[in-house]
Amino acid sequence: DHIKLEMADTEGGYLKSIQVIVSTYKSKMTDRLRPKNLTTDDVSVIFGNIEKLIPIHEKIFSCLSKGEPTGRVYHDARHGLLEYVEYVARIQDAKARLDEVCKKRDVNDFFYKLQQQSTLKKYSLKDLITLPFQRIMRYKMLLDRLKECTEKSHTGYRMLKQAIGAM
Repeated sequence: DHIKLEMADTEGGYLKSIQVIVSTYKSKMTDRLRPKNLTTDDVSVIFGNIEKLIPIHEKIFSCLSKGEPTGRVYHDARHGLLEYVEYVARIQDAKARLDEVCKKRDVNDFFYKLQQQSTLKKYSLKDLITLPFQRIMRYKMLLDRLKECTEKSHTGYRMLKQAIGAM
């Protein structure tokens, strides 16, 4: 049960983090608000498909909070979690582009001001855009730990194995 509780707690924190990335940073990337030295291509590379991850995690968090069987929650989410394939494949490019554009003082100052407005002030944008990559890796570890504690005869064991396979 402590693993299920950890999964629900960390899912809620993770969901808030990706919502902050979108609401504090990505939403401010309109032509009117962002520095001229930060192009729409830069924004696309840096943020990728992060907005597509939010509804997936809202559903996961909602289901875990309601106490639904963990194996089924992740089994049912496996197709949505495929959005991570694109995100993870592009994370190195995103970090490199962010480093490149932050060499421009106006862009660096812009991101710093947004960080100060964020509810996650202690994390830089570079730290935050790495979170989805770290999260998907943590899922496998947590699900493996849960599987070790689950009897093979348990009704959710098969779905748990399938969810781990999908990761």
